[in-house]
Amino acid sequence: MSAKVFFRLFPAAAIVGLAAGCANLYVANYLPAPGNLPRGVPATPSEKLQVVVTTHFTAETKLMEQQGYVVIGTSTFETNSDWSVSALRRIQAEKQAEAVGADLVILNTKVIGEYHGDIELNVGGNPDNQGDVSTYEAELKCQAVYLRKTPSGSTEGPHNGI
Repeated sequence: MSAKVFFRLFPAAAIVGLAAGCANLYVANYLPAPGNLPRGVPATPSEKLQVVVTTHFTAETKLMEQQGYVVIGTSTFETNSDWSVSALRRIQAEKQAEAVGADLVILNTKVIGEYHGDIELNVGGNPDNQGDVSTYEAELKCQAVYLRKTPSGSTEGPHNGI
């Protein structure tokens, strides 16, 4: 296999491998909102989960609460990861949102540390298939807030000060 083919296939294979073998940190770090669901909030969510990815996490959460959503739980954690697994993180957050019965999940990931480096590779012992590959790894803070829509848009009930 040539180095070009290897590097084109590696990211897809890595994501599939990670999806099969990695713990879902959104599940492991899930905290339900205190109290029960407020009156009028159905026990089951609507059929279509909405996902909002934002850099304005707190403001977006407050806006959704003003539009009749109630916080039912949160997940927050820090991880070392490269950006190639960001799609996996979104899939994991969506699975947790569905598991807890959310209508909406708001996601935020921010870099809190970085590492850059080079790795020397030699594929298959062939001198024609060698070279340096630049790497980037980030220390990330990942946040998710899971919300349920009230039937009347009422904001009555417990709220988390996210």
